[in-house]
Amino acid sequence: MSAFRAAARASALVLWTGLLAAALACSAAAALVSKAAAARLGVAAFRLWARGAARVIGLRIERSGVPPRPPFFLVANHLTYLDVVVLASTLEATFVAKADVARWPGVGRLCRALGTVFVDRTRKRDLLRVLPQLEALLGRGTGVVVFPEGTTTAGDRVLDFRSSLFAAAERTGAPVRVAALTYATPGGSPSAARAVCWWGDMTFVPHLLALLRLPSCTARVEFAAAPVAGSRRKDLARAAHAAVVRRFVPIAEGETGPMPFDALPASANIRVLRDGAELLRRIDDGVFRSSVGPQLRHCLDFYGAFLRGLAVRRVDYDTRERDPLVESSRRIAGQRYDEVIAALARITPAESAARIDVRSEGDTLPPGAPEWCASSVRRELQFLLSHTVHHHALVKEMLRARGRTLGAEFGVAPSTLAHRGRFACAR
Repeated sequence: MSAFRAAARASALVLWTGLLAAALACSAAAALVSKAAAARLGVAAFRLWARGAARVIGLRIERSGVPPRPPFFLVANHLTYLDVVVLASTLEATFVAKADVARWPGVGRLCRALGTVFVDRTRKRDLLRVLPQLEALLGRGTGVVVFPEGTTTAGDRVLDFRSSLFAAAERTGAPVRVAALTYATPGGSPSAARAVCWWGDMTFVPHLLALLRLPSCTARVEFAAAPVAGSRRKDLARAAHAAVVRRFVPIAEGETGPMPFDALPASANIRVLRDGAELLRRIDDGVFRSSVGPQLRHCLDFYGAFLRGLAVRRVDYDTRERDPLVESSRRIAGQRYDEVIAALARITPAESAARIDVRSEGDTLPPGAPEWCASSVRRELQFLLSHTVHHHALVKEMLRARGRTLGAEFGVAPSTLAHRGRFACAR
């Protein structure tokens, strides 16, 4: 059945793509009269094709937030070639793609006809050619979509954003918007990390055929409500990365896909940890090493001990790693944040109810008290949340003493924030 499904979908996709090629031929003819009209026709044809292609391959698109209207410079995390289908079906935009795509049989020719901007990321001098093209598009009121990670991932994290292409937004003043993408497959199907995400040494045709054999798959895209702030390209890249990370839900290997973020047992922990990860990008190395690093490393150590003990249902917080590199290197601390957040996102509701044993710190035990005490995963997540908020509050005061202020929500418990929201509404 799955082989027949793949064959039928492949045939329909080829036919539908042929219709797109015909529409683009009409667009090329229209360019003889008006290049602007031809460009609008090409964008509209691509959007229609993307929506039809999603139907053909059984891709359901769930959207949250309002897609921006052009002009915009939109960036998103990159998981698979389906990212283009998802965003093109929602946005009126021109895409930036790696130069290799231009050489793909059939696909490259279509992308060129659609006005795709190709960039050779192995040659820095290629920016001298690409940036003026992007600036011209933005100046004409066109939306531009960029995947600044420069490659795809298995959906377990968001890689650092390369800042070079953000120069087009810096020079033109175009608003930098962000979107976060993730995918899910039905129960009993291969995981979205393997069947939908296209990464590593996976080859295109076998992966596409396996994708077409799926009964269906779901894409979830969340658009931020407002542009990110920043005046320089590196600031814009850091702010955009932080905004995507805040909305990104990792795909767990071996699972069909992520559940809604708010349904994750560790969602509150992840939100607070993302605050810490974002802080790394807002401070310099000197401030990090002198005061902030030890506090954040301490929090990550507790999560590390918890996650290591989770598999055997025995958590010993005394076995913290206390790695000095985590408190001296923002890069290594950022990697540790990514690892911890991805692991927390894999905790299921059933697992959160599991009983575990926790070892108390020896020097705090009264005489005759048991060394291990009973607890649960959910209870330890609450402890870790409170513990992290406490240390974030300390960090906030340390930075305030240095004349640096953080957001009003940093270092404040989620329950307190919820209470403030209810009180504000009541007033």
